[in-house]
Amino acid sequence: MDENKEVNSTVPKREKVRVIPLSAIDDAPDHPFQVRDDEEMAELVESISTFGAINPVIVRKGERYELISGHRRKYACAKLGIDTLSVIVRDLSREEAIIFMVDSNLQREHILPSERAKAYTYPFLAKNMGWEYDASKISIPYFMTAGTGSSDDSGVEDIYQKFGGVCPLEALKDIYNTMSQDTTKIRARIKGAEHEDMLTLTDGYMTAWFLYHLQGDEEAGTVFFGDNAEILNNPNWQDVEKNI
Repeated sequence: MDENKEVNSTVPKREKVRVIPLSAIDDAPDHPFQVRDDEEMAELVESISTFGAINPVIVRKGERYELISGHRRKYACAKLGIDTLSVIVRDLSREEAIIFMVDSNLQREHILPSERAKAYTYPFLAKNMGWEYDASKISIPYFMTAGTGSSDDSGVEDIYQKFGGVCPLEALKDIYNTMSQDTTKIRARIKGAEHEDMLTLTDGYMTAWFLYHLQGDEEAGTVFFGDNAEILNNPNWQDVEKNI
């Protein structure tokens, strides 16, 4: 089928719908939302098998086509052996594409907390949605934690150009260094921990942090204070930096 073939559509604003080979479409790099082969996918596959892929997916054109919205539909079509897909090609920058992709996916009913968190870590997306903050204004005691697993730190060189994980080390360093030296602050990571593990694995030290700062528990404070602080000697923690 001609990859530039146009088909009739009721899409508003008279956007042209084209039918192109599935093989010509690449998934968006660092797409934060999982495509799961679950019950909902089975229902989507059955629907497309019966009625076809009614709604076109959204792509942008570079050297190839980059999928912006419609990853689940593309996956379902591939499962069914369908080798073409109806698309709308939009002229979007990388940042505009990510904003559109995140916005369209957040409207889905079942989004994992880790997916939502990953989506919100694009710095320009946070700024666009009014969530940008100035770490230099933080004045309360601050204990920053993350894991070293790939969900928190994917190991990319420039986290401001490419998604580097929910809470990469470079982001922790940036926040720590931006905060005033007059503010009590600690940053640290748990070895081998993934983002979804952090609530459980940090519970003990977080409890100690609040016991000290809210109740003045001196024993709890030994975890953090001084050159021989427990957190410095705990083999489960690394990349510790503190000013107390």
